Amino acid sequence: DQRGNLFVGTAGSGVAFFPLYTSKPSVQTIGLADGIRSMNVYLLTIDSKNNLIIGTETGLDYLFLTENRSIQQIKHYGRGDGFTGIETCQNAVFNDDDGTIWFGTIQGLSHFNPHHLMKNEFEPITRITDVRLFYIPIQKTAYKSFLGAWNEVVKLTLPHDQNHLSFDFFAVNFSNPEGVKYQWKLVGFDAHWSPVISEKSIVYSNLNPGKYTFLVRACNEDGVWNKKPTQLFIEISTPFWLTWWFTICSIFIAFILIFAAFRWRIKRIQFKANEAQQKIQLEKEVLELEQKALRLQMNPHFIFNALNSIQSLIGSGNEQQARYFLAKFSRLMRQILANSRTTVISLEEEISTLENYLLIEKFCTGDRFDYEINSSNSIEKDYIQIPPMLVQPFAENAIKHGFKSHPSLPENFRGKITISFEESHNQLICTIADNGIGRKKAAELNLQSKETYHESTALKVIEERLSLVDQNSSSIEIRDVLDVDNRCIGTKVIVKIPIMS
Repeated sequence: DQRGNLFVGTAGSGVAFFPLYTSKPSVQTIGLADGIRSMNVYLLTIDSKNNLIIGTETGLDYLFLTENRSIQQIKHYGRGDGFTGIETCQNAVFNDDDGTIWFGTIQGLSHFNPHHLMKNEFEPITRITDVRLFYIPIQKTAYKSFLGAWNEVVKLTLPHDQNHLSFDFFAVNFSNPEGVKYQWKLVGFDAHWSPVISEKSIVYSNLNPGKYTFLVRACNEDGVWNKKPTQLFIEISTPFWLTWWFTICSIFIAFILIFAAFRWRIKRIQFKANEAQQKIQLEKEVLELEQKALRLQMNPHFIFNALNSIQSLIGSGNEQQARYFLAKFSRLMRQILANSRTTVISLEEEISTLENYLLIEKFCTGDRFDYEINSSNSIEKDYIQIPPMLVQPFAENAIKHGFKSHPSLPENFRGKITISFEESHNQLICTIADNGIGRKKAAELNLQSKETYHESTALKVIEERLSLVDQNSSSIEIRDVLDVDNRCIGTKVIVKIPIMS
């Protein structure tokens, strides 16, 4: 060139150049990255303004260079620009005196004068030709109503699941249709314009709900861009579960659920605390009732009378009989103490305790009554469990109050206590019957008696104990036994408790 730089065209490595008249020349290269169309250089020439022209198999690359030989602009000439030969021949170039440059091509000789070059100042006419949903044209979908005149789409509103969009666009440039380049940008998705390329379509997939504006612009072969890009407004609806009102409702409902769960948890803890407290209270009441029952059975008068009667046998020299009743008494005491430590005992143990008690009472009262304990053969006495010391207070009441002397009793009266156990409808029915004076006459005799308290207390303790076992299935019935003349000839107590095993 006119500044003493040597340009060398290569077969496959583009153009290399370096200054000839410097002490330390530095080689620089021009390649595809700089904007030329091919690395196979067939010819090189310099125009009258010291610009570089490169001939390749794809046409001509016109490089406008600055004074320090950096590239200011590259303009390519191919078939669309009137260079019909396209592929140039090796070293087939000549600069005429009037500035015309001649090129030899495989299609003959071409020439042009750089002084006659005119810049195309007309911007391309750009429009969006089609919008596709999941690769289906918009006119073939349920959203074709958004098409305007000449099938033009200006605004598009879509549901949240129709979020895969393809845009086709085209720019009209009559002087050089192939020289048109494009840039696009989806406002709301892209931060910058796309690179300048020749592609005429773009795909956006899985767009989030929101408002977008698709912009596309084009430039002609001389780099004249559209002053105002073509635009398309798009709105992808927000699903209801992402709307503000749904979010507020969800937060409100979540708050209510958390609050309800918190309240439920508090009530649950309170319920368990109350349940534990009730259990402790129940255990306390059971213990108190068992202690009361033990105190009722460990009646000091009964113990004193029993020991006093045994002592009288010893004093009268009847030691063998005294040892017999002393053994029975000690066994009864052991049974009462052992039964007081458990909440339930077998029916067999209860009957054994009753027999020992009635035997001692019969001995202490001077053999003034007989007793009988019966149970049906179908009852499994070892299997059935009942609260301990349940029947004894009724037997004691019959002895202490039913067999008291009364004018209505005959002179040769002898008491009789009959205790029977039966099973019916998963209930144990215990009947305590005596042939005493009855409740009414006994109440008259006991009006001033200290035993009245013992009797009422014993009945109350038994009722409370049964209510703790099962309030619905347990019951106590006390009634007088009447003869045909409606005279009282005894008392009957019926105790019903659920069978426990």
